[in-house]
Amino acid sequence: MGGQYFGDVLEDGDKRMDYEVEKPNHKDAIKLLSLKLKSAPAKNMSLSNGVDMVRGGKEGAFDFKHKTEFKKSCDEQDWKFVVTNKGFEGELEYTPADFNKDGMHTSIELEGKSTPAKNAWEGKVELKTGGFELGPMTPWVEVSKQSLLICNIAPTRHQQ
Repeated sequence: MGGQYFGDVLEDGDKRMDYEVEKPNHKDAIKLLSLKLKSAPAKNMSLSNGVDMVRGGKEGAFDFKHKTEFKKSCDEQDWKFVVTNKGFEGELEYTPADFNKDGMHTSIELEGKSTPAKNAWEGKVELKTGGFELGPMTPWVEVSKQSLLICNIAPTRHQQ
C-alpha cells in the first residue's frame, strides 16, 4: 500500500502496463458502459465506486461488475477495504514510528480476502524491514506467511 520494496517493483510495473505475467494472453472484456464516482470526504480518506457493463458469455447477454473501495490513512496506519461482486478484501499497513528512524524502514502488513461463492478465505501477514546503509549495500528483509482456507460447507438435511 504505502512503501515500495524490492519485491513489489516488478508487480507495480505489470500493473501500470496492464500485463499479467501468469496470464500473458488474457484480455479483459470490453467495457460497454462504465460509471465511476470518486470522493474525498475527509483528510486522508478516499471513497470510490465503479460499475461496468460488459458483454456476457451468451449472445445478447450483459454482465455487470461493481467495485467499491475505501481508503483511510491514520498516523501510523493505512487501511483499505474493497468490495466487489466476487468478494471482499481488506488491507492494513502499520508503520510504527519507533521502528522508522535513522534511515530504517519497518512495516507490518495484514491482508485478508474472501470469495463467498467459492467458500474461500485467504490471509497474509508480512514484516518488511531494511533501508539502512550497510557499506555499499542497502539490505531489505521480508518475512511473510500466507494461508488459504477453502470451506466446503454443505447444508445438512435433518430427517424426522
